[in-house]
Amino acid sequence: MLARATPPDIEAGRQYTNTITCEFYDVCSQPLPGERIRNLPGTSDAKPADLKALGVESIGDIPQDFSLTERQKRASECVRTGRTWFGKGLKEALADLQYLRYFMGFENPGLALPRFAGMRPYDLIPFQWSVHVQRKPGAEPPHIEAGNHVGDG
Repeated sequence: MLARATPPDIEAGRQYTNTITCEFYDVCSQPLPGERIRNLPGTSDAKPADLKALGVESIGDIPQDFSLTERQKRASECVRTGRTWFGKGLKEALADLQYLRYFMGFENPGLALPRFAGMRPYDLIPFQWSVHVQRKPGAEPPHIEAGNHVGDG
């Protein structure tokens, strides 16, 4: 497919993102806005197809009387209003966290072709990590990686 002059004439759907996003997704699909109906959480192929049949392309344009789960209703409302939703008790739970606060991130590519013996397609390979440490409320957490130490800076 990659050697063809044009990508296949197939709408990029769940076949490209089921479990793992195809590493060639951007080659075969046009960029679409983040609020497209395929990004509605917890949907099967039927719900986006029903919405598309109604002419709905954006989560924010879903009719108020369309059948949605509570989670989907929240997502639709957030897109429509531009307001962020926070779960009950989140503010209090975050306020109870003590300082120093550590935020750790990993880079894990899932490659189609296994790189090492015993691996399967799309097995994750952790290859980089970083930590951000917030020392006090409102402080910008510095980035810590190999060679740096929490006490530095």
